[in-house]
This record gives sequence, C-alpha cells and structure tokens, in this order.
Amino acid sequence: MTTPAPHPVNARRRSDDSSSGLLQGTLDLLILRTLETASRHGYGVAKRLREASDEVILVEEGSL
Repeated sequence: MTTPAPHPVNARRRSDDSSSGLLQGTLDLLILRTLETASRHGYGVAKRLREASDEVILVEEGSL
C-alpha cells in the first residue's frame, strides 16, 4: 500500500483557489484544535499538524 503524497497547506486566503483541497476554514480549526491542548509557536503548530496527519498536512510555520 502506498502512502499519500504530503499535502502542503498554504495559509494565503483566496476564495477562488480550491487547489489546497481543504474547505475554507479547515486550517483555522485544525490550528485551534492544536492549541487547545498546549500553547505552541508556529513551528510547534506545524510540527503537531504534520505528526497528527501522518505527514499528509504540511504547513509552513512562516505562514502561521
């Protein structure tokens, strides 16, 4: 079984951009869920999202 390719997530918002494959607002909710258990800086949030999604969701910490 092959693993899915990582899905880079860009925090830029454009209503006409559906290339991320995520519903609008999903990244915001994932970030809030990550911060629910502990305070983290951008790198910590990006690392937690990457680990929790088995490296499917990749968020550049600079975009957070």
